[in-house]
Amino acid sequence: MSDLAALQLPIWCFVAIASLSATIGAMLASQFDGVRVPPNTCLGATATPAILALLLVPGPVPLGFALWSMVLILGLSGLAVIDAVSRTVPDILTVPLIPLGLLHAEMNGAPGLVFALAALGVIGIAIAAHMALRRQATWLGAGDVLLLAGAVAWFGPAVLPDILFLTGLLLLIRLGLGELIDLRPATCVPVARRADRAMPLAPALGAAQLLVWLGGPVF
Repeated sequence: MSDLAALQLPIWCFVAIASLSATIGAMLASQFDGVRVPPNTCLGATATPAILALLLVPGPVPLGFALWSMVLILGLSGLAVIDAVSRTVPDILTVPLIPLGLLHAEMNGAPGLVFALAALGVIGIAIAAHMALRRQATWLGAGDVLLLAGAVAWFGPAVLPDILFLTGLLLLIRLGLGELIDLRPATCVPVARRADRAMPLAPALGAAQLLVWLGGPVF
């Protein structure tokens, strides 16, 4: 068992794992409640984790890190695809990322209780803001909040500023590209029948998490 835990995978193998995980996530998303995923969206979701892994990970990669990467990439890719085409983030897919992140923290010696309380804090702040704004904050949905809570469960509260910074930067880049390229939602049967915002958050938030996961914190 110890020999297996100490196994180091070459970088090409890890890139293949990242690509395969993202592909599975995108394919599962295409089966979720009638969502139709255009080929370019599926290709982007598949290629992004693999490219980031190739560029950011010097390798070799421990087997445990590769397996946890598979879980995280699969979940984030599926959510990014669904949000990209339907402008919704299903709670049924975001909620499992929270206990999985806490399990990862406990298994890797991180303070799981602190991570759990921080994730609950994110949800509590969102509920308080929702009540204070009298449901006017339609730019941020419950699925987005749970996805952010999942990020805290995986990375801890200390890394939250890094994730928020990268998410904001990616959203700004996306806004800039939107002026040059038509990035409207693909025609689809949405998970929720009414989209409440024009720009998806899950792709940017998911990519930010992968940047920190593969490349380390910014600050």
